[in-house]
Amino acid sequence: MATSPTRTPRRLFTIAKHKSLEAVPETKRKRPSLLAYDVDEIPPLAIRASLSVQHVLAMSVGWIYVVVAVTGIGAHRSKPRA
Repeated sequence: MATSPTRTPRRLFTIAKHKSLEAVPETKRKRPSLLAYDVDEIPPLAIRASLSVQHVLAMSVGWIYVVVAVTGIGAHRSKPRA
């Protein structure tokens, strides 16, 4: 993930001298106007579910393409030899 040269990456934890995790206070930043959700925001369950289904359907095009291509070059279902 590339970061902007004008903004330093935000750290949630820092390692103290005694090697324990110490929480760093979060600073409030303004969300860019073109984004629907910021990095730390979580969309509602209905939106997450619909986007998950969309992702699976988009990936299934790749699976179907392989089956059609292999069938097109002459492959067929047959019983494997024992």
